[in-house]
Amino acid sequence: MPVALNLNDLVIELDSMLRRLIGEDVELVAVTSPDLGTVKADAGQIEQVLMNLVVNARDAMSNGGRLTIETFNTTVEGGFVRLYSGLRPGDYVVLAVSDTGIGMTQDVQEHMFGPSYITKNVGEDTVLELSTCYEIVTQSGGHIAVDRSLSAGTAFRIFLPRVDEEPSSAPRRDEEGFWPRGDATILLVEDEPLVRSLSVEVFEGQGYAVLQAIAGRGHANRQSRANESIDLLLTDIVMRLIDGRELADKFRPVHPEAKVVYMSGYPRDLPESAPNLLKSP
Repeated sequence: MPVALNLNDLVIELDSMLRRLIGEDVELVAVTSPDLGTVKADAGQIEQVLMNLVVNARDAMSNGGRLTIETFNTTVEGGFVRLYSGLRPGDYVVLAVSDTGIGMTQDVQEHMFGPSYITKNVGEDTVLELSTCYEIVTQSGGHIAVDRSLSAGTAFRIFLPRVDEEPSSAPRRDEEGFWPRGDATILLVEDEPLVRSLSVEVFEGQGYAVLQAIAGRGHANRQSRANESIDLLLTDIVMRLIDGRELADKFRPVHPEAKVVYMSGYPRDLPESAPNLLKSP
């Protein structure tokens, strides 16, 4: 649901989570404007866009580097409109994510926001569909573009229209009741180490017991036993050695009472017969 937001609050709120997500080899630098304007957007969706771009940047810096997140106000006039096709004149707040990684080819830059275009880094398990980011930003009345003037690295700029409203106050993650608590046992299957460790930290912090597994060929390498109480299977859909849906089919006969929830980096992975989906970073 769209609300009035100060993007500085979002960046500050996500800082510790993003640092865990990118690992120690990547330096995270946040440069926020002290007089930043207000935008109107769905906080969860903009958070999703930011985390996707951060993961994409991390994967482009396998040997380490610097990831910079910036916020600032800008007024778009004629020259800007010509530079960024589709951007209308007006007052905007910009959320920029840049890295010192391997950069993008001209072909990738020209097609990356297409509805069926997927970037996948060689040797990485993370799949990112940039069209999802594009859809979220455009639905918020904004514009997303990549800076093509860089000789190295990649820089995304998200333009969101400024609004004349005071930012809404939202509960922080450390406030009581922001995240639902529970005592169920979750079997987590995820072959991306950083996503797996971050998920474990979040769920265990809310009282859940988490059993970890890495998907192997045809099974999860932590075999679940019929006498082992598992309330929920939480599995990534896209994994290198086994499809999450295939894994769920093998799991259900052993634990018929357990629920199944899928994780995905992009919603089009969701099978029609399985409406339960969590967005993974």
